[in-house]
Amino acid sequence: MSNYAKQKSTIHDRKPRTFKLNISDSDVMKIFEKAYGSGLTPSELLENFIGDLVYGSHTNGSDERMYANEWFDRCGFNYGGDYSFLKYILNYDLFDIIDDCLDDIEEGNNGISQLSKDADNYDEERKYLRLLIDDSQKELLDIFDEYCGEYVNHGSFTEEFEKFKKYRDELNAMLGEKCDD
Repeated sequence: MSNYAKQKSTIHDRKPRTFKLNISDSDVMKIFEKAYGSGLTPSELLENFIGDLVYGSHTNGSDERMYANEWFDRCGFNYGGDYSFLKYILNYDLFDIIDDCLDDIEEGNNGISQLSKDADNYDEERKYLRLLIDDSQKELLDIFDEYCGEYVNHGSFTEEFEKFKKYRDELNAMLGEKCDD
């Protein structure tokens, strides 16, 4: 799907969002002056910049996208710090795979817990759920092992996945979805 088609398909889900910014009173005054002096609100100005930076549902043109991304690159945001597991997940487009594995593990554990409460014999269902959990855990370990093979500075498996869960929960909260964890 082209960038234009993606933009057009996501324009309908625009709604107010709240990001907390730590900026000085002086910077607040300057952003108000710059925005209102241009006929925009500070929110509209930031919406436009973000749209250009992320090739979003609303951009101001190819040059604006280029310059917003050039600014981002020149600031070194993508190159600074350690190459975290979360950064690895996002750069290699693994979010959905990991999210699905974690969901399968949770659903499998919940299913086994439910079956344990029942007195009837559900051995086949337990085996299936155990297999689902084991396969998902193996896939997560394989992905983490690949990351560890390439990058030496990292936390433990548990620490890195807690960071992923925090990211996922914050994203879901911003999108207005109920988090399962």
